[in-house]
Amino acid sequence: MAKERPIICSAHMVRAILENRQSQTRRVVKPQPVYEPPLGYDVLRAKGRAFSLCPPDRSGPNAPMYEVCPYGVPGDRLWVRERFAFDDSLDHKPPSSEFHRFLCEDGSRIVYHASYDGAIGRLGKWRPSIHMPRWASRITLEVTGVRVERVQEISEHNAKAEGVAPWVNSHGEQSSCWWRDYRFASACGTACPIVSFEGLWDNINAKRGYPWADNPWCWVVEFRRLKEGE
Repeated sequence: MAKERPIICSAHMVRAILENRQSQTRRVVKPQPVYEPPLGYDVLRAKGRAFSLCPPDRSGPNAPMYEVCPYGVPGDRLWVRERFAFDDSLDHKPPSSEFHRFLCEDGSRIVYHASYDGAIGRLGKWRPSIHMPRWASRITLEVTGVRVERVQEISEHNAKAEGVAPWVNSHGEQSSCWWRDYRFASACGTACPIVSFEGLWDNINAKRGYPWADNPWCWVVEFRRLKEGE
């Protein structure tokens, strides 16, 4: 039976999904596997389990342990948690409150940071993604594929599927063959989508101890965005 789980997404990822630029996400395997996966190991046939964290020849109480994918298997669903706010009249209530749900059923009093344009005058405090309740989520994804690989194994095609943003020049013109170089604060571009993704990966994961240079193992979760009613 298909399961539903939350997934925290950055503003960059939310915008990429809404613009139909992203259909994959790479997330660090925790803890990192100690041993290489056996040749031909198929994480899908193993029901979402990664390869062994222990030597494969052990048995009994020290039998191999497998890390189960926290994002599910094909057919499961992920609802997106993102940074959000209400108008300031609702700041005194916790976000999970039914009071909020009652007042925000049409979505008019929920503000999503990834889409915020500064137009709302009475904006309340920004709330962390982890506090978003299910009812406030505006994006649901269906998992279509799961595998395990080292982050540096990414191809140019898959780097584009990670939603790297097109490069925009000083005139505000968007390029169709150059991507933003996330290694630099200024709006620099790169002709290689893998270099673009490398910078994006490090912006999120380097400070957490999993830099690109270390080539960590990651879950590769492929997905499609569900339309309303699906």
